This record gives sequence, C-alpha cells and structure tokens, in this order.
Amino acid sequence: MSDQTENVQQSDSALSEGDKKPSYVNGILKFSKISVHGLKKMDTFGKSDPYVVFVLGDEKKQTTTANKTYDYDYVNEEYELVYNPLKMQGKKEVEVEVYDYDKVGDNEIIGAISVDILPSYNNETQIELFLQPKENSQSLIELTSQNKDQKLGKVIFSMIYIPELDILKQQEEERIRKEAIDAQYVKGYVTVSDIHVREIKKMDIMGKSDPFVKFIFKDQSQQTTVAKNVLDYDYVNEQFELLYDPAVMQGKHEIEVEVYDQDSLSNNDIIGAVSVDILPSLNKQQQIELFLQPKQEQKEDLTQFVVDLVQSNIDQKLGTVIFKMEYITEQDWIKKKEEEELLRKQEEEEIARQRELEEKQRLEDEQRRLQEIEKAIDEQKRIEEEKRKQQEALDAQYIKGYVIVNDIHVRGLKKMDFIGKSDPFVKFIFRDQSQQTSVADNAIDYDYLNESYELLYDPSVMRGKHEIEVEVYDQDSITQNDIIGAISVDILPSLNKETQIDLFLQPKKEQKEDLTDQVIDLIQQNDDQQLGKVIFKMEYITEEEWIKRKDAANESAKEKGFEEGQEQDQEQQRKLRSRKAKNQSEPGEDGEQKVDENQPGEDGQEKEQEIGEDQEQDQAGQLKRRKAKNQNQPGEDQEQEKEQNAVDDFQDYSPSLNTPNGS
Repeated sequence: MSDQTENVQQSDSALSEGDKKPSYVNGILKFSKISVHGLKKMDTFGKSDPYVVFVLGDEKKQTTTANKTYDYDYVNEEYELVYNPLKMQGKKEVEVEVYDYDKVGDNEIIGAISVDILPSYNNETQIELFLQPKENSQSLIELTSQNKDQKLGKVIFSMIYIPELDILKQQEEERIRKEAIDAQYVKGYVTVSDIHVREIKKMDIMGKSDPFVKFIFKDQSQQTTVAKNVLDYDYVNEQFELLYDPAVMQGKHEIEVEVYDQDSLSNNDIIGAVSVDILPSLNKQQQIELFLQPKQEQKEDLTQFVVDLVQSNIDQKLGTVIFKMEYITEQDWIKKKEEEELLRKQEEEEIARQRELEEKQRLEDEQRRLQEIEKAIDEQKRIEEEKRKQQEALDAQYIKGYVIVNDIHVRGLKKMDFIGKSDPFVKFIFRDQSQQTSVADNAIDYDYLNESYELLYDPSVMRGKHEIEVEVYDQDSITQNDIIGAISVDILPSLNKETQIDLFLQPKKEQKEDLTDQVIDLIQQNDDQQLGKVIFKMEYITEEEWIKRKDAANESAKEKGFEEGQEQDQEQQRKLRSRKAKNQSEPGEDGEQKVDENQPGEDGQEKEQEIGEDQEQDQAGQLKRRKAKNQNQPGEDQEQEKEQNAVDDFQDYSPSLNTPNGS
C-alpha cells in the first residue's frame, strides 16, 4: 500500500451509496483546516512568507499570506472549487502548491502535491503530505504517491468532494432550514444599552485611545459618544434602537458591532469588531461580552468571517465590548411604545397634578412667608426702636464735658529703633481733636511728669463715639513716626471720678474698616501683644463742673496773689524803716547826726501813709469788680478775663515803686 493511501482516511459510506459507486461527476471540492509545517527557509534574511494555492484545472483558490514563519495555521479559512469532468479531460487530481511571497520579483514555489479527489467523495478526508518539487504534473503524481520527505515541509488540510446531486439536495435542505430560521427573524427592533469597553488596544502614539462604538444593520447604524484618552469606558445612559427588517437584511441575522478610535486629522481607525446573532435576544434582554476580533477588509464574506471569530471568542488583545441587547417584534414594539406613551401621559398628568399641588402649596407658603416677613419687620422695628431708646439713654449719659488725663506713664515698650530703644510719645484723640505728650528720648519706660491734658467731649461732634483713643508712637526724625500700639477706653466709668487706666497696647491695623471696634475687642481681651503698656489717670467731668473748677482755681490764684502782695509791701516797709533808723544813728563829719535828704519828714510820713491807704482801697475795688465780671462772662471770654485778672493781680500785689524817694 502506498504512503498516500495510508494518509488518506475514508469511510465505507464514501465508497458506496446504496447500490451506487463513487465516480468522477460534477461536484464541488471544499478545503478547510489548512496549515503548513516545517517549511524550507526561502528568504536570505528571515524565514518564509508562505501561502497555499489549490488548483483544479483552470480554477484556483489561494489562502492569505503568513509572514516570516515555517509553521502556520490558516485559521477559519475555507475554499471551494468546482469539479467538471469535461473541463478536466480525465484529470482526477487537485494540485496543492505552497509558495513563498516576495515583495520584489516573482514568488517562489516551495513545493507541491497532487491528490486524487475520489477518496473524498462525500467524505471529509484529512490530508497530510510532504511537499514535493514540482517539475510536471505526471512526475508530481508519482512523487506524491511515494510521499518522501524532500525537506521542503508539509501541507495539511481537510477535503471533501460533494457530487452535484448531493449539493442540490443539500442546498434544498439548507434552503428549507434557512427559511425555517428566517421565519423566526421577524420585523422588529433591537435595543442596545448599558454599553462598555474594556482594555481597548492603545491606538494613539501620544496618549491612549478615543473609542466609540458603532452598531450596524446594513446601511442603518447608531453610534455612541466618543470617550477621550481611555482604555476603559462606560457609556452611561446611552441607549439605541435599530429596526430589523428581514426584507432589507436579506437573510442576515447578525448585528455588527465595531469599535473605532477617533482621529481628528485622519480617518478613524477600527480597533475591532464582533457580529452577534439577534435571535437569542428575542423578547428577552441578553448580556453580551465578547473579545473584539480583527476586521479584514479584503475578506469576501466579512460578516461570516467575523461571526466565525466571535464564535471562537479568541482574545486578540484588542479589548472587550460589553452591552445588553433585546430583540422585540414590531407588534411587541408597538405595544411597548403604546404602553410607554400611556405611562408617559400618566406621568405627565401626575406631574401636572403634582405641580398644581406644589403651586397651591407655594402660594400658601408665599402668603405665610409674607406674613412672617411682615411680622419679622414689625419685630425688627420694635427691636430697632428699643435699641434706639437704649442708645439714646446711653448717649444721654455722655454729656458735654471735659476729659482730663494726667500722671501718664509707659512701660515695657517694644524696641522700635535699629540703634537704641524707642523715642515714645503718647497721643490722646477725640476724632479730629488731639493732645500729645512730650517726646521721651531712647526709653522703653518713661514717666511724663507734671503733664496733664484736657480734651473737650462734645456728643454732637463725636456722633455716638464714647471712647478716647490713646496711641503710642515712636518719633523718627527722618521718616514718619511709627505707631507702637493703641488702646481705646470708654470715658463713662470715669464720670466725676478719677480712674486709673493700666492696659496692654494692641496692634493698630490701618486696613481695618472699623479700627475702633477692632482695638476695643483686643482691649477687652487685654492680651499682652508684647508692645508694652500705657498707664494714666483719667477723669470725665461735665462742662458745668469744669467751669466751676476753673472759677475756683482762678479765685484761689487771686487770693494767693493778694496775700503775696501784702507780704511784699510789709517787707518793703520793714526795709524802709530799717534804712531810716540806720541813717539817724550814724554821725556826720562835723559830729552831728546825718540826715537822709531823701527820707521824708513827718509831713512825708503822713503822706506815705495816705498813699498806702489809697492803694489798698483801689486793690479792693478792683478785686470786687473782677469777681462781678467773672460771674457774668462764662466760656472762653471768662477764661481770657481770668488770665487778664491773673496779670492784674500780679501787678497789683507787686511791691510799690511809687514811693516819693523812688525806692
């Protein structure tokens, strides 16, 4: 038995069909499960680029080309050749040739075999033969029958030879079967939802991919939005409907699903595709999760090719597409739409009713809110009126008067000068009115001895401000004076009583809108800001009390001046008497007592006494007139008068220079 017959497997049923014996009749040869192994190296650089050619008379079919390999499986590639005995002219073999593809020059044949077709009559036969050198058809038949290893490699495939009658019979059976299947695919709609992609192949040079999913029924398609720079994406709330019409689809039962990478500059690149039969989703939602398969444009029956790949569900490293699909008949779809429309109307009516209730409730709430607003406004007015009265009552306590500060000290001031300590002075402020101490030199502790200041507090000017601001500065001779710190003290606690103030200085931030409030807040906390302390005594007296004190001070000064004048006159009289007695007791050159020519006699003494009495009467009259005038002149005129009176007193009570002798 030859090697060829050992490698050709056939069954008894293939040799006879009833009383009929197999013969070379019109028919079709089908080739599948094609592969090559151990091929000869044909390329100088690299291996080989093999493809297989099936030749039957003048008809040929060729596989795809493998790249740089000695072994290759042509997965899912099937081919058919028609066998016509008249055209074949007695030739009963199919020639199988294996070539090496060359980009430049002619393709080179690696080897070939010649196989009789009859053993495959209605019997799928597995062929596995060594390739033989091809010289001519006759020698090839002989070499194939010997099946020697020529070191060219092997070709492997399955072959079946189906007679024409059987083909017609199969076609009829297939037609009946297909009609039965097609009858299940009625006109309807396919709904896809809950769409995702996972682990999509990176398609962009810079970045990942920009995927979108396209669902296709022939010329009808729907596509998702485009995701940006991702490999995984969920197309949330995206749902699509496609009409399935058997008359248009022409026996096609699958929905094609293609995943693309969007390119803004060039055509979109397809990443992969799947093709899914819709029938399993008839009247039920089905979860689809499949590996994307390559879409080869040169394939004649692309859909069948993709279907075959999908059925094998091989991971091609292109990613996965996931979605839910439901296929419903047109009648069910119409019914569903009617139900949805009814539900939509019911929802709209419910929404309208709800809106009506909400509007009614809104109007009631608005009316209630307006009433509450009116009530709140009335309450606010009441509170504001109460506050106004309280403020008026408070302001009423702050009457026009004077604030007196004295016994002023600073302690532990912050060092402000680069060289030395600080040169502090204290400033007391009522709005635009201020008084300031002298400037201490190079000190952080200082007592401003015998310095006392008065500031007029006028409520009409202060406009509700009840505090005296106290600021401590460091004097700079070259630049502006630097503020060390400040405090703000309410004057009311010092009304008609002297109060000791001892507070930490606080920072004064100029950008603060209401500086006084800020300083008051800090003072109330009385935190040590490491700026030092200011200490002084303060008394707030009414204007009437201030005038009364001034009058008393003036009266006291006047009485003191009168007493001092009397003492000076008495001292002058004593000196005159002493000088007179001395002159009378000293003898002259002739032994007689010397008489002072300038000393008045008895008549002169009487005259001097009269002058003294007249002066005392004039002084008493002037004092009475000033008292009467002071009582009738309040305010600044009174002050000026008091100052003039003090001058008059000084002149009135000075020692008399009007003595006759001019002493």
